[in-house]
Amino acid sequence: MELAAAAAPVLLAMSLLPECHHWTERALAAGQAASRSEQMHLQAGLGISSMHLYGENEQAHAALNSSLAVAQEEHDSSNEAGLLGMLHMFHFRGGNFDVALSFALRCRAIADDVDDPAALALAHSILGRSLLMKGDLSGARMELEELFKTWSPAQQSSTIYLVHDRHYRAGIALARTLWLQGYPAQAVQRVHEFVDGARQMDHPASVTVLLAWSASIFLWTGDLRSAERHIEASITMAESNSLGPLAAVGRARMAQLAIRQGDAIEGVASLRASLTEIHAVRYELITTEFDISLAQGLAATGRLDAAIAHLDETIRHVGRHGDTCYMPELLRVKAGLLLSMVPPRIEAGQACLTESLALSRSQGARGWELRAAHDLAVVLAGKGERRAAHQTLRPVFDRFEEGFDTADLIAAKRLLADLS
Repeated sequence: MELAAAAAPVLLAMSLLPECHHWTERALAAGQAASRSEQMHLQAGLGISSMHLYGENEQAHAALNSSLAVAQEEHDSSNEAGLLGMLHMFHFRGGNFDVALSFALRCRAIADDVDDPAALALAHSILGRSLLMKGDLSGARMELEELFKTWSPAQQSSTIYLVHDRHYRAGIALARTLWLQGYPAQAVQRVHEFVDGARQMDHPASVTVLLAWSASIFLWTGDLRSAERHIEASITMAESNSLGPLAAVGRARMAQLAIRQGDAIEGVASLRASLTEIHAVRYELITTEFDISLAQGLAATGRLDAAIAHLDETIRHVGRHGDTCYMPELLRVKAGLLLSMVPPRIEAGQACLTESLALSRSQGARGWELRAAHDLAVVLAGKGERRAAHQTLRPVFDRFEEGFDTADLIAAKRLLADLS
């Protein structure tokens, strides 16, 4: 029992998740007497490894809750902060973004009282990631940049749960925040920095997450070759390290790419199969992106009614669970579906684009704003309102200072030239 409890944090740090799950589960099932500290480490090891291997399951949730309860009873603030971070990860991965935010705020509240810089770093990390999903981009960027002012990959702590993933997930969150705020070149630079850094740390679980999430940046910028390389690497690493949920995410990413490249029939079939796996393990962290791609794929195969119905359900789901950073893009894509109907629903589509534009501006999401402004300008030009179209797109385009070789800015520049 003592050896298993002592080994659990070491196995987690080495990313030996199947071994950690095996020994912690076996030790807890043995029913032997153990100290409160040993119980805490065994339950934490079981919860974290079970979450990574099998998704957001009840065993993982119960184990993490039990571990946190011990830390609180023992007034062990450092481990309490770290375990709040683990429970944040559990709910965050499960798509319960409002609940995850509550854990991030609890962690932030106690971080100042813990004599360990790693506790404050963790609090900045998880709070920044939560604020990003809620669409509070300025708040997210402030927290994430505060983290990277003082944090380094070599940062040590006596509490493994404070430095479990080395905050590389926060690095990708910062890259995504930068893209959404209208800095695509900086976003790509950050992706490369953090993926390269994570590879050097030899932590497969973190690297796999980064590779899968970084694909978003390349898909958004239109660099499909880089997206494919990162997706293939994520699948290989997930499968070789028994990370089942992340392997399913990688296959869903590949289906996304297929739809983007024009192979909608195969892409839709593969994406639906992958989503079934992802829902089964309750890894809902990124499914809104997949749902957007699925709606686009359904439309491309002629199933427009199904595409609109699926998108409407996704919009309702986002409203319930809180990943509202995607709402401007959901409204823009819905507008595109309405405008492609026969006959086109021009007024309804224009209303969705206007709403998307307003929401993206309120979030400070210039990445989404440019897309909505472009599509609205196309609608206005089609109605003969070319001056209004130009006035809609030009101010948004002019606020960009970089990334002019990316897909959205190239399309906007071409449309502005046509309107002139």
